[in-house]
Amino acid sequence: MEPFSKKALDRKNFHYFTDAESGFGVLLFIVLQFFVIYIARFLISSGVVYNKIFSEILSLLIELVFVVCVLIISKTGKKNFFKATGLNKKLSWKLVLSCFIISLLCLFGLSQVSNIFLEVLEALGYHSSPSSISVETVWDLLIYTLLVAVIPAVCEEIMFRGLVLNGLARCGKFFAIIMSAVLFTLMHGSPDQTIHQFILGVVLGFIVYYTGNLLLTIIIHFMNNFIVLVYNFIYNLAKSGGTDSAEATSALNPIGKVISFIISAAIIVLAVYLIINEIRRIVKTNHKVNNGSAEYLSKDELDKIDVENQAFEQVEEDGGAVVYKVNPEKSQENRTSRKAIIYLIISAVFLGIEWVIALVNGFVS
Repeated sequence: MEPFSKKALDRKNFHYFTDAESGFGVLLFIVLQFFVIYIARFLISSGVVYNKIFSEILSLLIELVFVVCVLIISKTGKKNFFKATGLNKKLSWKLVLSCFIISLLCLFGLSQVSNIFLEVLEALGYHSSPSSISVETVWDLLIYTLLVAVIPAVCEEIMFRGLVLNGLARCGKFFAIIMSAVLFTLMHGSPDQTIHQFILGVVLGFIVYYTGNLLLTIIIHFMNNFIVLVYNFIYNLAKSGGTDSAEATSALNPIGKVISFIISAAIIVLAVYLIINEIRRIVKTNHKVNNGSAEYLSKDELDKIDVENQAFEQVEEDGGAVVYKVNPEKSQENRTSRKAIIYLIISAVFLGIEWVIALVNGFVS
């Protein structure tokens, strides 16, 4: 490998987080989330009324914890927050349009997968949790757009794609994408939405992995939540107008079920095909708009990772200058550190327990 100057050791020049920082960031979120919830419970026990406003403020604070954690990791690791998370990228109307298309494909094209999973759970005795969000007025739509669409899209993407996927990218593409999607899914603790959130997490992971542009997934995440809110709003308007849009509850006969399954499978296959093509278009367009793809996949950045992990040795050149050359035997590329594994396991187990508790509650309720 090419020798490095001492400037290469300046972490502010790095466009990535380490795998250990990624795992620790999730664990830090769990701890700080507990702290916020503990304070909320203390206030309630002290006489503060738990109402809708209190609940929304609490949800907002928990979302902001994501950003606080990544800021702490950036500060302690001496990283440039905007560069490392991918918030410094540019957008174009073509990229925004592709994001909108992917949002629609994920939400409607792949919804059949989620429906099948939920039907299996319900057949086993599971009861879905009714949504606490009801968008009945324009004011509700505006408030929920901020609290449910904008803020979660920004905060959660900064954590799970800006930090987790970024830090695990050198440990293997599929490991980084799947792990970030799993943690993203478990964090929500909603068995009803498990499949949809996991699929969305995988799609967002592929986009960030190849582009390094977090703005793209923030838009997709926002559109996913916003479209649901708009649908809720329109449904409530129609319902208040006397129109009952409830689906028929009569069961399909065996032939009807087979036909329905075939149609659903065809829609899913078509949606996957279109999503893959749209991701390729996004990667290609982003490459032109931002003069390259994700920095952490470039040779220079991969070499810097080995320098950061101290897999290098000082070498004195003929002119007397001291440079650094990577020692291949100590290279950490495509390896997951022990610290990262420990942090990720603890985080996944804890979030997984919360998900299981929610699942059990669905069966016993």
